Amino acid sequence: VLDHLLQRPYFKPALERLKALGISARLVPVDPMGSEEINAPIIRRAIQEARGPVFLIGHSMGGTHIAAALGRYPELQDKLRAVLTIQSPHRGAPPADRLLPRLWLYDLITILARLLHPWRFFATSFRSWHQTIRELSQSHRSRLKRLFPPLKPGIGLFSVASRLKMQPTAAAALIA
Repeated sequence: VLDHLLQRPYFKPALERLKALGISARLVPVDPMGSEEINAPIIRRAIQEARGPVFLIGHSMGGTHIAAALGRYPELQDKLRAVLTIQSPHRGAPPADRLLPRLWLYDLITILARLLHPWRFFATSFRSWHQTIRELSQSHRSRLKRLFPPLKPGIGLFSVASRLKMQPTAAAALIA
């Protein structure tokens, strides 16, 4: 399970259930604001350290970073049993495209969020904020040759997503 550090309570019940079923499970402490360049090696190390076959679960950006890690390090597939991505923006995230011309706004939102939650302040890398937004943009994701690298036979790939319908006024407030 890829951990966004900010999501620990979110994944805790799932981890406890997996462990109760006798399945070895752990959180991989990826950088929630990190780029693929930062998180792919962290995912690689976690897979290499795992005993036995690996089933990766990536939430949101974690799913795109799993794809990046498997694309950069194809040898990881030797230990991989399956991948599950949940709400991952494989084709890009429209808010990222809206923030690209206003990176100063993204910086401001991020700094304010960190000030409201000081424990988050040092949990992420400042150096990759803008690269992360670029990687999540629809314009960047549409230029990729493949959204997910080809997997060896026998490795399952599952992706779960949903659509949120919002009132126009609520959507406008999010991007205003």
